[in-house]
Amino acid sequence: MLEQIEAKIGPIDWASSWGIGDKPADSKMILTMGGNAVLVESGEHNNSTGKAYWIEEPDLLAEVQANPKNFIAHDLHAAALVIQKQIA
Repeated sequence: MLEQIEAKIGPIDWASSWGIGDKPADSKMILTMGGNAVLVESGEHNNSTGKAYWIEEPDLLAEVQANPKNFIAHDLHAAALVIQKQIA
């Protein structure tokens, strides 16, 4: 999917790009391109504790959590703060 976006808009500097998602596959997608990821605990795919969807993909979750370019945040606001802190 990210390659399709790049094909439409032109080259993307993946090393300085960020992706935010609520499932491990979202993080994996941007990390694979060399970008940074924030995995949010809340969202459509998670319950109020933020872990329901993640439990379904334990190996993928472990993989993205082991990547130093992946961060965890409770919600979108917290994700924005993570990104702000990292780029400052």
